[in-house]
Amino acid sequence: MEAARGASPTPRPPRQCKDAPHRLGLFRTKLAAAVARCRIKHDALSIECILPETIRKQQERASALPLFAWVNTLKVSLEEVHSTLQREGFTRVESLSKFDGCTYCLDVHCEDLLIFPSAVKEQLLTLELFTHYKLLLQDKSRSLAVHSVKSLLNMDDDILIAHAGSGLTVAHIYWKYYMRKILQASNQLIISCRKKLKKVILLLPRCSSLGVSNPVEFILNEHEDADLLRDFSQGCVAEDKLNVLAEQQLKELTRAMQFSKVQAVVYCILFSLPYENEAVINKALTSGAEGAKAQPYKLCPPVLPLCCKSEINTSAENFFKLELSDISNSCFLAVLARESCISPERHGVNKQCVNGDWFM
Repeated sequence: MEAARGASPTPRPPRQCKDAPHRLGLFRTKLAAAVARCRIKHDALSIECILPETIRKQQERASALPLFAWVNTLKVSLEEVHSTLQREGFTRVESLSKFDGCTYCLDVHCEDLLIFPSAVKEQLLTLELFTHYKLLLQDKSRSLAVHSVKSLLNMDDDILIAHAGSGLTVAHIYWKYYMRKILQASNQLIISCRKKLKKVILLLPRCSSLGVSNPVEFILNEHEDADLLRDFSQGCVAEDKLNVLAEQQLKELTRAMQFSKVQAVVYCILFSLPYENEAVINKALTSGAEGAKAQPYKLCPPVLPLCCKSEINTSAENFFKLELSDISNSCFLAVLARESCISPERHGVNKQCVNGDWFM
């Protein structure tokens, strides 16, 4: 009895928390009624029938887009993943063209990235590999960014990741390279970290997401600009908004170049038009943002295998590009490095890539 009297009472949840399920239910009912009225007004069988054609095409492409999952090497090895998937009834095949049911293959650009057919998503999410975070689903562009950082880092180097989104990219770098010093920053915080930085900035600026088959899902998963959701529901993004985004990307890139101790900036974005890609990079390089006394930045080809003719062509411009297709979202990747950071070994790897030694 004494113990019972001495025990602290269990805290009661605030009244607002108790009201939340009821209020959510009301909004759900109102939304369903609004959708029904919209369907009746347009004489449509379903809400999909009144969506803009561009949205319907995006949904069709997104529903068939393969799933990309990177291996958490802190918890499991790639060999263990292969063995586990085999026990679960999955068969490893050589390429996406061989997909048939419960199959998967290795990505050609990233050695720790697996690709699965979209039809097996629900089954995958029930596997212990996913429930215990040994495999993590994420857009391929983020893995490409992580692998591009690899050749620029040593074990004792610092890295700042600007706009890390969901945090999966931070976890990927930490688990893959066992980095001890990882800083995260939004646009507002990036300047305050200047004195702490020593080596590399990974810049994942907010973009229009026009190079993504399912932009709504990407924006929500990666904590991108939610204001764009209204634009996508109407089938396009206004040009003035695209210009504002491009200006912001240039501003963030030139800020990153002003860090005196930083030796390289990796810039990764999901967009398929030049003014969020090459134009931003070229303007930043000619801006003199690094200062007159500092060593200037130069474009350095990302160290990634080149697996088709278009990739080899763009590598000659020192960029890496993936075009939006039925098998992947688009991706634009650029590495800006000071000459002191570009080693002869690195030049050798990129020369081998451009010459087509990795062409398959």
